[in-house]
Amino acid sequence: QIMLAVIALKQNQPGQAMAYARQAIVEHPYGVPEAYYNLGVALDRTGDRARAIKAYRAALFLEEEYVDAHNNLGTLLAESGNLVEGIIHLERAVALNAASSRTFVNLANSYGQMGRMEKSLQAARRAVELDPASSEAAYVLSTSLWMRGDGEGAYNEVQRALALNPAFWRGDDLMSECLDRQGGSGAGEE
Repeated sequence: QIMLAVIALKQNQPGQAMAYARQAIVEHPYGVPEAYYNLGVALDRTGDRARAIKAYRAALFLEEEYVDAHNNLGTLLAESGNLVEGIIHLERAVALNAASSRTFVNLANSYGQMGRMEKSLQAARRAVELDPASSEAAYVLSTSLWMRGDGEGAYNEVQRALALNPAFWRGDDLMSECLDRQGGSGAGEE
């Protein structure tokens, strides 16, 4: 059932994934952290963040070193305004797997929301080091640089994000400001 849930998630069928994950939980309620994790992913994709958080917590109860559960739970908590607990989970994910660019992106965003600019910049730089081809990592680095007052560095990273993926247009103040400096407009902007 767990593999079927994973396949359903990859096919962007969160409802089907929830059904498979729930079936796996009924069959093995205390031994399948992956079922709770996949349920959390599916719930998050359907917008049910409160229940997704509970599912990630259940996965971590069963397997306290579940890196992806720490990452996703930390991200959801931070996005829900619980930055301190979110960062705790993101830092735990990094401690367990220091090779995940995505976790460093999430950590940089959360540190930035807390106003911890040096920590945000460190995490953003690590994300770029781990995945230099990631437009998301380049963008989070641009945001960290911008918030620190380095407009030129932010501009360069925005340009790199767009060069890596021309469809990576956010349309936010940072991209608009950077692109206004060169008289351009964002890729994919209408």
